[in-house]
Amino acid sequence: MKKDIMEILGILTGIFFVTIAIIVVGVWMLFNRIGNYVGHAEEDQIRYVEKYHGIQVEVIDNPGREPSSFGGMIFEDATVRTLDTEQVTIEITINVSGHISGDDYEEAKRRHDDKENEP
Repeated sequence: MKKDIMEILGILTGIFFVTIAIIVVGVWMLFNRIGNYVGHAEEDQIRYVEKYHGIQVEVIDNPGREPSSFGGMIFEDATVRTLDTEQVTIEITINVSGHISGDDYEEAKRRHDDKENEP
């Protein structure tokens, strides 16, 4: 009787660990798939700034995934510059899943204007 219970517990433990491994691998693949096509591509960043601010930009720095962070799960922010005469430098924030979550255009524009207006 005790041997049967131990065998059943061994089988259930094995099933539990296999299930957890499948879930972990699935989540990891989902994050990689999301990150590969949304937000961190240079075209996505250019389209984002054009859509939300109506200005043309070029990508200055786009490091992508940070290799030392949880197996490359975290993205570093990107830097773009406007193509007009002002050439304002904008930081684009990219969240953990690889989506663009915001930028600092208003603040960067204000800093640029303040710098130009200095005596």
